[in-house]
Amino acid sequence: MLVSSLSRALRKSATSNTACRFRNLNPLRSNSAWFCSSSDSNTKSDGSFCNCFESLGMEKTFSISSEELKSSYKFLMNQLHPDRHAHISSIEERDKLHHEASTVTRCYEMLNNPQTRALHLLELHGKPMDETVSSALVGSEFLMEIMEVRETIDATTSDQVLQKLLDENRITADGLCQQLEEAFAKNDLELALRLTATLQYWNRAKETIRDKISHIE
Repeated sequence: MLVSSLSRALRKSATSNTACRFRNLNPLRSNSAWFCSSSDSNTKSDGSFCNCFESLGMEKTFSISSEELKSSYKFLMNQLHPDRHAHISSIEERDKLHHEASTVTRCYEMLNNPQTRALHLLELHGKPMDETVSSALVGSEFLMEIMEVRETIDATTSDQVLQKLLDENRITADGLCQQLEEAFAKNDLELALRLTATLQYWNRAKETIRDKISHIE
């Protein structure tokens, strides 16, 4: 498929600058059947698991470059644009191109978000996080801390106080992302699991704060 050819070319030249990475690519030189047929999962049409790092030509690591990720995404979407393939008359082939573009977008959104990137990495390493046991990963003491934070959010009507809580949340999340980068670098997947679960709780609190700020405004 088209996206396979493009992403392989991106990976081969990952250490080059942007201009070199995108030079002399032939988007139609591939017989691979990469793409995901479902818009709600990362499962390929053959039932195996999609690797979003591979599809975007990125190294499989938590500490990816956001600039390189965005650059790869824009390049692939440009190559998959319908105007570039107006000569294709087959409805089936056009549908495949549409699904591939959707897959590239979904993978970009997944890798662009630290929490979903970590979850995807854990899945690729064979350590998926089951949401039903995430509370067991973080422990009762942390759950009590989060409960107190949520109570503070619920009781607060001041936009200024909520903004302060949001700023504190961002600092905490940034610290967790740094720890996640180190955990994945050391291949400490058990620690990465706990940190990802912790980050998930803080991100939920962040969304609660943002929703309340918007309601106050």
